[in-house]
Amino acid sequence: MTSFPHLDKLIYKLSLSETQYHEIMEGLLSEKYSDLQKASAITALSMTPIDQYLLTALSEVVLAKTSLLPCPDACIDTCGTGGDGKGYFNISTVSSFITVAAGIKVLKHGNRSASGVSGSADFLEIAGVKLEHSYHSLQKLLSETGFAFVFAPHVHPCLHAIAQIRKKMQVKTIFNFLGPLVHPAILTYQIVGVADEQAQEPMFQTLSKKRKRVMVLRGLDGCDECSVFAPTLVYDNLHGTFIVNPKEFGLSYPDHVSKELVVTNKDESFSLGLAILSGEITGPARAICILNAALAIFCAEKTQTLAEAITEATVLLDSRQAYASFQKHRNHSEHCL
Repeated sequence: MTSFPHLDKLIYKLSLSETQYHEIMEGLLSEKYSDLQKASAITALSMTPIDQYLLTALSEVVLAKTSLLPCPDACIDTCGTGGDGKGYFNISTVSSFITVAAGIKVLKHGNRSASGVSGSADFLEIAGVKLEHSYHSLQKLLSETGFAFVFAPHVHPCLHAIAQIRKKMQVKTIFNFLGPLVHPAILTYQIVGVADEQAQEPMFQTLSKKRKRVMVLRGLDGCDECSVFAPTLVYDNLHGTFIVNPKEFGLSYPDHVSKELVVTNKDESFSLGLAILSGEITGPARAICILNAALAIFCAEKTQTLAEAITEATVLLDSRQAYASFQKHRNHSEHCL
């Protein structure tokens, strides 16, 4: 059996160069090595302290094997890392349609859930949205509806070799952090939620030079979204580091009601998300979508302040304009080849 590149160094936590990280990633994407070797390497990589050099090296290998998606309009992505273990519904996808209703084009990169209850692809698939589109169709959907979903397995065929291994592992791995870093388009704006305290700054450092504006956020309660149960720390390459305190905006809730955001399966996640968009739900589930949509609106420079963005997001949700944006995309996607 051929030995996996630098696996011994990973296991013994020896220092590695970017070139060696490149070689490890190439090994993971190769068919030369067994699933057991790859699972061992993924586990060892996931136990390696995260820094921007590790994230940059791994993401560069994937992007070099990915076709560039032309992106003529100023777009934002709201893909987070997942893996916070809270079992919440798919907040970022619901928030995306509030953002779209604000006139901001969302080119959302995502997948089915690997370590949580419901990923963005699960939510959209239940809605009847077609997941696999050509780049031409994605551009058409973006132009006509303001939203397009970039299904990661479809645009990153090189990752097929390890997709099933990740699924079998059923734990958060280094690949949770790669999703936001390997978007096939050159985006203008990006907002990324992370659950891991050690990953927030490296994620920000990796992305901050690639986007006009990027925000990397982490709820201080361990949420990989902007939380309504605790303050959220935000790294912003335009305004610096700041704290979002939901109490300042009347969107704060006690921790014991966080159970209202918890779902046990994909269908529950979709039903709750749809109820929020259609105005049937109030309380913390609605509030967390408003707060996260507002951060995206603010990130995309649609408003001068977060407070203005929260007001706009609230109006767009309560007037059902966000629901209309969702339904428009839902209908167009069925007929877009």
